[in-house]
This record gives sequence, structure tokens and C-alpha cells, in this order.
Amino acid sequence: MKYKIRFADTEDYKMINEIIREVHDLHVENRQDVYNETDKPLSEEEFKEILENDRYKMFLV
Repeated sequence: MKYKIRFADTEDYKMINEIIREVHDLHVENRQDVYNETDKPLSEEEFKEILENDRYKMFLV
């Protein structure tokens, strides 16, 4: 099986947000003392800031 690895871009927000949402919901469910429920664990604006920051690299497989 061949995989393609690439940098994430702004068009990937919806897909990545779904994954982040699932993980956040698991955290909230299992560690209510640490995590709070929220509608948007990662806003689109925050996502764009991450992509524009040279300190971070986000890859998709």
C-alpha cells in the first residue's frame, strides 16, 4: 500500500477539525477535571495561525 504525505493547508480544516473534535470529546468524557466541553476545540482562525507559523509543521498521510 502506498501512502502520500503532504503538508496540511487551509482546505483541510473541516477534516482535521472532525478528528480534533473526536479526540477532544474523549478527553472531556474521561477527564472532566481537566477538559471542558466546547463547540470548537480548534477554530478555523487558530488552524490558519498554526499553518502560517514557521514553528509548526502539520502533515497529512
